[in-house]
Amino acid sequence: MTKTRIGISASLLGAVVWFSGMLGGITAILLAAGYILLMEEDQWPRKTALRALVVTFGCSVAVAAVSLLPQLGGALQLFSYYGFESFVEVTACLATALTVAEKVILLVMGIMALLHKTPSVAFVEKFIDKSIDPKAEENPVEAE
Repeated sequence: MTKTRIGISASLLGAVVWFSGMLGGITAILLAAGYILLMEEDQWPRKTALRALVVTFGCSVAVAAVSLLPQLGGALQLFSYYGFESFVEVTACLATALTVAEKVILLVMGIMALLHKTPSVAFVEKFIDKSIDPKAEENPVEAE
């Protein structure tokens, strides 16, 4: 098990990032991931930190988009015939469901990181590989 600069295992540091997103929100995960990206040299914690950032920001954007729907509908007065109040209730329930799903995903990913397992989602992995090593995708011959 590889150790990090602060003396804990890479698995525990990866779990800290996922759990900080679950418990502390955007600020906590930015601090944890920022430390890892600036100070750690091992690729596994760095990729784990980026995965956690992408998932947390993606879920936050989805919740924000759903939460904006009632304001957009109210401004355009599209739902006056069908009952605007029920539309607001549905979007509030959807936003709550997305928030709960985010917490469950962050919990599961934190446990997987604690076990030093790496879940893979194709479009997230492609983004992370480009972010960590941008030259690897541009010219694969030079990367070898």
